[in-house]
Amino acid sequence: MSSGPYRDERRARAGVAAWAIAIAYLLAARGVGNFFPLSAFGMYAGRSPDVASRVLVVGASGEAAEITAFDGFSCAPSWPKLDEVRHCAPGDQGHVEYVPRDLQVYLDAHVTSDAAGMEDAHIVWRTWTLEDRPGPPASQDCELASCRVRRRAP
Repeated sequence: MSSGPYRDERRARAGVAAWAIAIAYLLAARGVGNFFPLSAFGMYAGRSPDVASRVLVVGASGEAAEITAFDGFSCAPSWPKLDEVRHCAPGDQGHVEYVPRDLQVYLDAHVTSDAAGMEDAHIVWRTWTLEDRPGPPASQDCELASCRVRRRAP
């Protein structure tokens, strides 16, 4: 069995080491702007944007649908760029970079010259202005391309 004073000294060193590690962690966490587990999580602490957006296909009847609801596209320009929305109002607010990038991959894979079963449509960047008022949010469309599209078979 260990003697009492030696054991007490080891406990004291372990306690000092534990406190030193905790203080070093808190200082490092504070230095990078995070203080876990007391974090504010900035992505949740801020106010959400007042604008939301989505790339959609709008048919001749005015009905909007997701790009993935179609399996054939013949557009002008022939290879529309879904992430080029700087010319649209309100700028690129509400623009989530990976969404049009993923839709671009889908669109590029479904460009075709086969006109069978195609209908007129427009690919638009639709923005919604989110306000604290009753009713649906106001929306605005910015045309990215004029197309002929073919709906996917159900």
